[in-house]
Amino acid sequence: MISTSEAFAAAIGGTSRRFRARLLENGAELGGEIRRVTVRMGSCGASAFAPGAVFSSYAEITAAGSSLAVEGKTLALELGVLLPEGSYEYITLGRFTAGRPSASVYETTFTAYGSIAAYFTDAFVPPAEPTTANVITALAAQTGVSIILRGLTAAGTIEKNLTGLT
Repeated sequence: MISTSEAFAAAIGGTSRRFRARLLENGAELGGEIRRVTVRMGSCGASAFAPGAVFSSYAEITAAGSSLAVEGKTLALELGVLLPEGSYEYITLGRFTAGRPSASVYETTFTAYGSIAAYFTDAFVPPAEPTTANVITALAAQTGVSIILRGLTAAGTIEKNLTGLT
């Protein structure tokens, strides 16, 4: 779950909204106005993600300009909504590794591939007591992604060690 401000919620719920997408590399915004973004999600399940499931996502991105050097870079894709005072509040849609771009005089288009592995710098070490809440908390700490556990009903201990997953 994503935490946003009350102003963000009000802007999203309003009748007139203005959005802006941006790409970040190591926290710094890359140049070039994002003209089009399509994020495609996929999994082996019909409607839910389960541990051990094959899960992949990718984003098709077109940005203004022909000099956007992105190939092989891990980028955070963010979407912002314009708030009443004139600033944008952003949420992260995911982290993606950019493929080879194609460029014209006016724009650069590329596909960027997502992977949960892009969030990790080292191997994930499960907590000593591998309850669902503890594992999610450890994943949140390692990835830097805030996860709200309020209302979590999944309880119990994870007894099987999953291996060979990325």
